[in-house]
Amino acid sequence: MAKVKFYAHGSECRECIVARQFLTEHKILFEELDMDRSPGALQELVELTGSATHVPVVVIDQEIFLDLNVDNASRILELTAQ
Repeated sequence: MAKVKFYAHGSECRECIVARQFLTEHKILFEELDMDRSPGALQELVELTGSATHVPVVVIDQEIFLDLNVDNASRILELTAQ
């Protein structure tokens, strides 16, 4: 089963809410890392993306998804269906 990490900013981030709902509605199990509350999450995000400001970010195994567009949503569903 694919390991899914979801980097987000709590409940204030509209894009994060949409991504969280997508993952939840598709019954994708994920570890959520809140940039404000999860120790080390900000540093992990910078190492993965080179940026501390771009969220939400979904990481599945070694694939990084910076946006939840149609192509990325399809690929996320494909990777988590295995």
